[in-house]
Amino acid sequence: MKIILKFFDKNWSDVTDAAGAKTLIDDKFDAEIDRSSINTAIDALDALPPNADSSSEQLNLIKAFLDSIADYQITTSKKTLLEQTISTAFKADWL
Repeated sequence: MKIILKFFDKNWSDVTDAAGAKTLIDDKFDAEIDRSSINTAIDALDALPPNADSSSEQLNLIKAFLDSIADYQITTSKKTLLEQTISTAFKADWL
């Protein structure tokens, strides 16, 4: 988490560059989490010139992280609820 927090300040020191940041996210996040908006937000932040106001890009990156994680949680919860409903309907254990 400490490494990811550095991304908001364009601090790629732990991952070399923005491409390394995206690779870290790919490696650490569950494969089912859509990371495309996170990668786009990292690219937008990285494209800013030094000392430019990055507040908008920082907010977009935060939103991308939260939206991607929320979408994953919603999908996972739907699958769990469906499994429970089917199991209850058929009065069987879901394996």
